[in-house]
Parts: sequence; structure tokens; C-alpha cells
Amino acid sequence: MTHRVRTFGGVTVTDAAGIPVSSIERQRRVLALLALLAVAGERGLTRDKIVGYLWPESDAERARHSLTQALYAARRLLGADDLFDAGPVVHLNPRAIGSDVADLEAALDAGDAERALAIYTGPFLDGFFVAGAAEFEQWVTVQRARLEERVVRAGTAAADREAAAGATRSALALRRRLVEVRPHDSALATALVAALADAGDRAEALRVAQVHEALLREQFEIAPDLAFFDAVRRARNSTTAAAAPSATFDHARPVPTERDAPRASVLARSHRIVRRSVIGIAAAALVIGIGGLAAVGLERADGTGAAPSPSTARTFLVAPFNVAGASRSLAFLRRGMPELLTPRLDDDSNHWAGTAGDSRLWRMLPADTAPPSRATMLRVAREAGARWVAAGNVVGGSDHIVIEASLVNVASGDVRTTERVEGSADSLSRLVDAVAVRLLVSAAGDDRALVDHPPNSLTALRAYLAAQAAYRASNFATARDGYARALEYDSTFAPAALRLALTTERLRGRLDAEPAVMTAWKARRMLGPTDDARLAALAGPRFPAPSPAGAQLDAWQRVVRLQPSRADAWFDFASHLFYEGDLLGVPGALERARTAVERALVLDPNDVAARALALELRIRAIDDGRERGDVEALEAQADSLGVFALPTRWHLAQLQGDSDELHVLRDTLPALDHMTLRSIVMASVFGQIGLDDGWRAASWLRRRSRTLTERVDAELATHSVALNSGRVSDALAATTRLSQLRPDSHAYLRLRVLDALYASGDSAAADSAAQALASEAALPALEIPWARRAQASDACVVAQWRLAHGDTTGVARTVALLRAAPLGSDLPPVSASPIACAGLLDAMLAVQLHARNADDRLAALDSLLFTGVTAGNAASYVYIALARLHQRTGDANGALTAIRRRPFLSGWAPYLTAAWLEESRLADAVGDGARARAAYARYSRASGER
Repeated sequence: MTHRVRTFGGVTVTDAAGIPVSSIERQRRVLALLALLAVAGERGLTRDKIVGYLWPESDAERARHSLTQALYAARRLLGADDLFDAGPVVHLNPRAIGSDVADLEAALDAGDAERALAIYTGPFLDGFFVAGAAEFEQWVTVQRARLEERVVRAGTAAADREAAAGATRSALALRRRLVEVRPHDSALATALVAALADAGDRAEALRVAQVHEALLREQFEIAPDLAFFDAVRRARNSTTAAAAPSATFDHARPVPTERDAPRASVLARSHRIVRRSVIGIAAAALVIGIGGLAAVGLERADGTGAAPSPSTARTFLVAPFNVAGASRSLAFLRRGMPELLTPRLDDDSNHWAGTAGDSRLWRMLPADTAPPSRATMLRVAREAGARWVAAGNVVGGSDHIVIEASLVNVASGDVRTTERVEGSADSLSRLVDAVAVRLLVSAAGDDRALVDHPPNSLTALRAYLAAQAAYRASNFATARDGYARALEYDSTFAPAALRLALTTERLRGRLDAEPAVMTAWKARRMLGPTDDARLAALAGPRFPAPSPAGAQLDAWQRVVRLQPSRADAWFDFASHLFYEGDLLGVPGALERARTAVERALVLDPNDVAARALALELRIRAIDDGRERGDVEALEAQADSLGVFALPTRWHLAQLQGDSDELHVLRDTLPALDHMTLRSIVMASVFGQIGLDDGWRAASWLRRRSRTLTERVDAELATHSVALNSGRVSDALAATTRLSQLRPDSHAYLRLRVLDALYASGDSAAADSAAQALASEAALPALEIPWARRAQASDACVVAQWRLAHGDTTGVARTVALLRAAPLGSDLPPVSASPIACAGLLDAMLAVQLHARNADDRLAALDSLLFTGVTAGNAASYVYIALARLHQRTGDANGALTAIRRRPFLSGWAPYLTAAWLEESRLADAVGDGARARAAYARYSRASGER
């Protein structure tokens, strides 16, 4: 036996020395053929069966030819003429090649579970798919589930036998391995937790339980079943606090009982459904694809004007390539290039191999004739409803080939681009990928930097380019979803992450942009110079630490200097002046924002978001008393703002006191979408107007929320409205509901403490929450990044509580913990950035201890820009904390300046009403009566709506 096919955890072929054969890595159909035959074993597969799996949409003659080519390619690439027994039924020759799947089946048949688990290194063909071969993908899904189920059943039976025989160590080893094989299975996790507890390792049992619950909640938004919590409860009841380092299962949290059984059983059923279908769903998503560039139907060449049907319309048509002068071994590429390029250019689910034009022309061409003329290609492309036609040349030999491809606009007949790639003949698949990237980017008219740093997945690229098209058409919600889908296929795709963050901001979900910013920052080497400058401006030049306000402003000014003719660059600059003008402390920030957005509208008058921002700038100026305006004229403008229309109309009606309009708008609340409801809640909080309407909108937002993330966000919105309008008990109730949604995150405990520190929150609830957080923060840190960030978030709030009560115990140690916390985009809800909190606590401690350099440390902190991206939840209260520090040092003017440096329409801001009252007192203390009265009027306007 000279070679082996390895199918678990991916697919590779190794030689006799166990070294992967690199020349076959990108030959997907050849690898798929080997996997099919490995599973078939001695039975083999008929040729018809194989072509049905791998070439389901090709005609019989072409499919059989493709199979012959694949068999030949496998023999050539592996240097083994005897690789197959290839008669009517095709087998792998066991003397030439073996497979891990055959070894696994043999071990299972022999009852050797330990050997089977050792062979099973991951899901069958994990991450492997073949474009345009849906039958094969379905076969993979079935085999993947079958093999995993056999392994799990055999391993479970073996673990039970070992446990019954008293072989505790081997039973535990088997149960650990089973949890690795199926990490989302609560039954397996429960068995391991119980076995660890029975073996006396309670701390490890609770750690395993914590990791499992966090995994289910984060990835599937479900909870483990009732049996799991029973096992956890038994483990906890038989251990001491010191031996149980768990940040999830605290004693204050009720473990489900029989009374909760109906809900628990529903969750258990949901978990089983997810567990059984998740692999199939993932595989189906790869086959179905995510959408490519939208196909544009063109007038038919026969003059009928009929648009192609959805089943035949496409974006790209690939014509046969010219291979004259190339090695005879490459002759198959003449008609093979359409097969190779088409699924790469068009969405795999729309892979088109049988429309009238394709069947009538390409298949009829003899192998030795010249490629069709441009006129012929254009005619066929119009009949197919294609927007672009690609054709070109292949030259070279068996060692080195050159592919040249041109992209022709079907409507005009003009050549958009001609791309050229070259390399080893063994890297054909990689070369075709490179051609596809260049043609896709050129067709979309997108940034050529994508050619130099393409994503790892062409599906990700197609989703990204489709999102770009939606963004340019001002379909921001569609664009946001497209960028998110691109990241699902390639989590390191920095351009998609950057634009997801920018688009999320356009939809006024600025706090939601934080994870995307972190993702883009980690992979920023993929960005071109202008995008890199944009990311530095969005995140701050010193990200992940907050940047000085001046440096942040310079970063945005650099973006518009680099792209003075880009409307979106001017819009983003205006947007940040609008949202962060007070934070920046820049004189005339709003006037500069208006100038910038007007420039954006000159460059692109149809930008709906820019028109909405221009109108909001007018409304804010009227609301602040800086100018007067014709509200009725503004209402007429609002009607043309698409998704931004209703929140803007509501804001104008509030300013005008138009009860009739408000009554109409209130009646529409039940029918409004999630984004519009969210915008109304945010406008009510930040404008300190219509908080009763904000309360109503938040109630509907809670009812409309579907995912766990949306439900958490809705509770934070409800909490913010409640606290700003003096509904303290309602704010506390929101934290209680939050505890039921995310007990593992401790967000509800942190909120209760912060509410008492920076507003009029329930002090008794805060004291109890602070004690619970202190207990959790004191436990040994788990070596899991997410858990360490959660623990750092707890420690941040506990330290603030202690300092507020004159206790400096452990604060310096907390600062060190925060500075050492791992970075990540998955901060729990209501979490401060560890770096930002470390700086805040350091200044607080210095002022508390009257350190010699306290003023310098406070001044350094005061110069920074605390946005949601760099500070997380701390952005909602840091300005109050800074004002108090200035007061303690006797700097009343500094305190007044600090209290006014707060974000606008950014995240949930539960402490704004308290801040207005504080600002009124500070302004009165420095003798600024006008400002004191204006601030108190804002406070009264909000607190009067109780």
C-alpha cells in the first residue's frame, strides 16, 4: 500500500511516508471520487452512480468523459497506474491505496471503540464541498451523520462498560473523547460531568459544565437540558466554594427543577434538533451558496424582449477557451474552463449547465475547432440573460500553464478587463480561483486591493460584492446582512468586517459595530491604504485603547484627504462629528458636520443616509435652540428618507407637539420593524423627549425580538428608557429578565451596581449584586478567553463600587488583571473594555489616594475619546465618573467640561437624565446660569414623564 486517503477532519491523500500529496489538494472532484470509493470499499460503485454524484447536471457523454479524466488525473497525480480496479464497477485497489474510513469501519465492526475514537479525528470530509454537485453534498451529509453516530454509540457503550467494571480512568478518557467528538451534545456532557463528580474531581466537573453551557448559548442560543442541570447541582452540592471555580453556576442562580420541566424539555428537544441537523445545515449552506451578484436580464437577441426565466437567467456566461499551442494534456480545458469557472463566478446554487444556448452551442463544437466568435458569444449570452461573458486562452505544457481571460459586457460588447495568471499545471484549481477573483472584482467595479488579498472563500467574495452593490443602492439592511454572511464563510475577511461596522453605524446601531471592528483590526493587513485609514479612524489610531480626541479627529480628516471625491468618506466624517462632536470637544463640531454632509450630497445627491443625517442636524439645531426652522417643510423632507422616515417624523412631531401626528404614529408601532422601533427608543432617550413613546416602542421591541442577541438588546433598551424616566422598579425588572436570558454573563449584576453608582438605581439590589460579583471575581481565572473577559468585566464594576465607598482594597490588582485580559470581539453584554476600565480605575485610585501625579493621570485620561468601540459599556458612564474626579480635585470647570463630553445616539445610555441634573448643578456652581437652566429643563422634561 503506497497511499492513504484521510477523510476525517478534512480530506488529504498521503504517500507511503505519511506526507500529504500537495499536487492533489485542489483537485476537488478527484478527492471526492476517492472519498466515494473509500466509503464504498469492496462493493465499489458503478460509473453511472459516480457521475450521478459528481456531475449530476452534465449530459451522459460529457459526464463519462469527466469521470475518465478524473480517474486519469488521480493515477497521474499519485503516480499509481494500479490505483483503481476500473471495470463497470470502480473500486480502490487496496494494495495501492487505503483509507481511514475503511479502518474506522473495521474497528467498529470488531468492537474496538478506543481504536475507532483514535481514528476519528473530526467530522467526515469536514469543510469539504464540491460546487455544482448537490447529490454528492447530500451523500456527504448522510455519511457524516452515520459515521459520527456509530462512533458515539460505540464509545458510549464502551465507557459504560468500563465504568461498570470499575475502570474509572479509562471510562473518563472515553467520555472526554466523546465530548470532543460531539461538543454540543448535552447527554454526553452530562455523563462526563457526573463521572468527574463521582471521581471526586468536582472543580473539573463544574469547569466542563461551564464551557458546555457557554458553547450552547453562544453558538445556538439554547440552554442544556434538565438532566444536565441536575448533574451540575449534584456536583456543586458536594463541593466547597474554593474547589469550584465557576463563573457561571453561582449559588444565587436557581437550577431548573421539576416545575421547569416543560420549558427544559422544549430546550432539550431544540438541542436535539440542532445537534442532528447542524452538520446538514452547514453542508447545505455551502451547496446552496449565499447569493452572488444580482443577475440582470437583457433584451433577447431575437427581438422578443422577453426576459429570461429565473431558472436560466445568470450573471456570467463562460465560453470555451482557446487552448491552441498548449500541451495535449491540457486539451480538456477548452470545454473544461466553463465547467471550472462558472460555479466560481456565479452562485453555486444557480450553476447552469443546460440552457438552450449552452447545450446547442458549446456541446456541439468539435474539440479541435476555434472558439466561438465574439458575436456568437454575445448572442448566446443574451439568450441566456447573462450580463457578462468570459473567454480566453490557455497556453503552456505539462509543467507550466498561462491562463488569460477577458470579461466582455454583454450590453455594450466592450471588454471590461483582461486578466492573466500563470503557474504550475498542478495548481490549476488555484489558478482558476485567481482568475475568478479578478473577473468578479472587475465586474463589480470594486477595489483592486481584493485581488491582492482575496478572501479564503469565493462564496465569501460573492456575498461581499453583492453587499457592496446593495450598499451603493442605499439598501443598508441588505448590505449589512450580506457583509455578515461573507464573514460567516471567511471570518478573517477584513474588508467585509470593516464595511459591516460602517453599515451598522449607518443604521444607527453604533454599539453593535464593536465585534466587526475587532475582526477587521485583527486582519487589517488585508486592507488597502484607504480602507486601512478608514479602519484607523473608525476604531481610533490607538485601538484597542482609546485615542486622544485630537488624534481621532485627525484620523477622520485623513480619510477625506485620501478620498476627497468619495461621498461615503465625507458622510462618515460628518457622521462622527455628529455622534461624537461633544466627545471630541471640538468647537463648532455640528456646523462642521453639516458642511461635510452637504459635501457628501453634492457628490451623491441620492444617498438616503446622508439626506437623513442632514435633516437630523437641522432638527438637533432646532432642539438645542441654535436655530429656527419650518417644521412642516422638514416633515415633507422626512417622507422621502425610506427606512429613516418614521423615526424622523416622530422626532419632528415631538418637537412640534403635534398630538394628531403622534397618535397616528403610535398606532403604527405594532407594525414597525425592529430597526425602526429601536431608532424611536434611542431618539427618545438621547433627545430626552417622548420617553412614554420610547417605553411603548421598547415594549414592542421586546415582543418582536427573535434571537438571543435581539432579546438582550431589547431588555437593555427597556432598562435605559425606564431609568431615564425615573421608573426605577421597571429598570430593576429589566435586569431580572436579563438574568434569565444571560445568567452566565452577569450583565444583570453589573447593571444593578452601575445603576446605583451613576443614577438612582436600587441601592439594596446594587449592594447584593456587588457582593455576588466580588465572589465570582475572586475565583481562580479560567484559561478560556471568553471567561477571562467576563471575569474582567465583573472585576471592573466591583472596583468602582469599592472606590465609591472609600475602599481601595484590591483595586491595583484589578488594574493589572484588566491590562492582562485577552482581547476579543465577544465581550459579554454590559462590559467595559478592559483597557479602558484599567485607565479609569487607575485615575480613580490616584485621586482617591491623593497621589502626587493624580492630576497628570486624570488629565491624560480626560484627553481620551471613550467611544463604544474602544470603551464598550464604559462609554455610557465614563463622562460622569470623570466629572466626579474633577470635582474631587476642586476643578469645577473641568467637571462641567467632562459631564458635557458624552456620546450621542450611541449605544444605550441609561444615565443621561442623571447627567443633565449633574450638569445643571455644576453649571450653577461656576456661575453659568443660562447653562444651568437649560440643563435642568432637559432633566425636568425627562423626569416629568414618569
